[in-house]
Amino acid sequence: MHSLTQTPPTLWARLVRLLCVVMTLGALNVESRIYHRDRRLEWSLAAGTFGFGVWLADGAFSMDSEAYLVLRSWLYESDWALLFILTGALHLVALGINGRAWWTPFIRSGVTAINALVYASFATGFYLMDASSTAVFMYSWASTQALICIYGAVKDVSRVWGAWLNERK
Repeated sequence: MHSLTQTPPTLWARLVRLLCVVMTLGALNVESRIYHRDRRLEWSLAAGTFGFGVWLADGAFSMDSEAYLVLRSWLYESDWALLFILTGALHLVALGINGRAWWTPFIRSGVTAINALVYASFATGFYLMDASSTAVFMYSWASTQALICIYGAVKDVSRVWGAWLNERK
């Protein structure tokens, strides 16, 4: 009989979990001046992406199971971690400064597209390893959420673009 032993989470892992919870709750705090009411999903996605990257960087070898074989053949776990951290951090920064400069909707659109691709890559990796894995659904769902966020960012781009064109007339 096999006994399942779970190692206690490191202090780093506990801090990451706390950070993700706080950032997600912050994303849902629509009364704050920094958060735009229509971007709660986008804040949550950006915070979750950043938190997931930090989780992968924890050093606990999150991707050691065979289910990650395909993904590990594409990038090392530390590279995936860096990709998620950078994507999430850039997305959070773009959301934080959104509206303070004319170019921020363009950055939001680009970073959110990268976010969608990163999650789609995870979904594809799990699909190639085991198409019946629940991870295929979950990472596809995260990628779809990013696509919904892209729609909002592109709407903002069209408003900026329209304002710019009207100024040129």
